[in-house]
Amino acid sequence: MNNILFNFYRLKTIIPLCISILVGLLLFNFHSKKLNDFKPEEFGVGLNTVVKKAFLDSLNINSTWVYDLEKLVSSARKMYSKQKKIVLILGASQLHAINNPETNSKLMIEKLNTLDSDSSKIYIQASIPNANYHELYWIREFFRKAEIPIYCTCLSICYDDLRERPIKAEFLKFIKKKIPKIEPSNYVKNEILRKNLEEEDSIKKPPSYLIEKFIVSKIEKLSPSYKGRVKIIAKNNIDFTKYLSESIVFLSGMKLRARLEGERKIPKINSIDSIWNLNAINAFFDDAVINNEKLFVYYQPLRPHDLIFPYNSNSFFAMKNYLNSCCSGNKNLDFVDLTNIIPQKYWGKTNLGYPDIFHFQETGHQILADSLFHNLNKFFKSAI
Repeated sequence: MNNILFNFYRLKTIIPLCISILVGLLLFNFHSKKLNDFKPEEFGVGLNTVVKKAFLDSLNINSTWVYDLEKLVSSARKMYSKQKKIVLILGASQLHAINNPETNSKLMIEKLNTLDSDSSKIYIQASIPNANYHELYWIREFFRKAEIPIYCTCLSICYDDLRERPIKAEFLKFIKKKIPKIEPSNYVKNEILRKNLEEEDSIKKPPSYLIEKFIVSKIEKLSPSYKGRVKIIAKNNIDFTKYLSESIVFLSGMKLRARLEGERKIPKINSIDSIWNLNAINAFFDDAVINNEKLFVYYQPLRPHDLIFPYNSNSFFAMKNYLNSCCSGNKNLDFVDLTNIIPQKYWGKTNLGYPDIFHFQETGHQILADSLFHNLNKFFKSAI
C-alpha cells in the first residue's frame, strides 16, 4: 500500500513537470517560427526605415548582407555576358535602407540604372550594415576572384564607419570559405587583411568546445527551431536594450533635449580603429593605381545640422581632404563630396527618436542617384 501511494505521489509530481517541459518546448517552437524572417542586423536602420532588395530584369542588383553576395556575383556574370560594363558600388546600409517607403519606392541603385538605361553600363551595389572598409575590400576581392571584370569601383565613404572594427564573424567565415587562398598578386595585399584570417585560425579550441559544437550541430539538424535560438536571444537582447535605453533617455530628460535641439554629438572615433580602416581604403587606391583600374570615391550624404555637427569637424574634414589628395594627379581616380546634397526634410529618425544622420526617404535616393549619375559620367569621360 505504501509503495502504491509512493508511486502515485511520484507520478503526481512528474506529470506537471512533463507538462511544463512540453508547454515550454511548444512555446519555444512557436516563438522560433515566428522569428523566421527576423533579421537582427537590420534593427539598427532606424524608425520606419526598411531594408530593400533591388532587381533589374529579375536579376539581383544589390546585396544587403554577406549571404546575398553569391547571388549578386551570379547576376553580374549574366549581365557581363550580355556585353554590359559593370559598375560596382560599395557601401553600408544607407545604400539599401529607405525611410518611410511606399509600396513602389525605389532605392538609389534602381534609379541610377533607370537614368542610364540607354547605356552599355549596369550599376550593381554590394552593401552590408555598418560595413568597415576591410569588409568592403574583400567584397571587391570576391568579384575579382570570380573573374568578373569591373569597369569601375565606386566606394561610398561613411565617416562614422571608420570606427567599425574588426571584420564581422559571419563575414570572416565567408572570406575563408569563398577566398580560401590569399596569395600575393599584381595588386596590393595589406598585411592587416592577412592577419585577420591568420588570427582566426591561430585560436586553439579546447576539446569541450569541439564536443559541444558536434552535439549542437546534431540537435540543429533534428530541430530547426533549436537552430533559430540565436534569433530569439538577439530579439530579447534588442528589446531589452531598446526599452532600457528609452527609459534612461526619458528619465534623464534627453528626449526633451532631443526634441528641442534635434541633434546630438556622436562619440569620437578611436584613432586605432580609424587607422585600421584607413589601411583598407589605401589598399583600394593602391590596387587601382597598380592595375590601372577606375576608382570613384564619394563622401556619402549626411543629414544637414542646425546646431550640432555630429562629429569632430577637424577630423571629418581632414578625412575628406585626404581622400581628395589621394585622387589628385590620376585620371583613373576621382573623389566628390556629397555630404550636403540631401535636404534635412528627407531624413528619418532613429529608434530613440533622434534625427537619423544615415538614412533618408525615397526622394533622398533620387537626389543621390542624380548626383552620382552626373559625377560618374563626368569621371568616365575624363578617365583613361
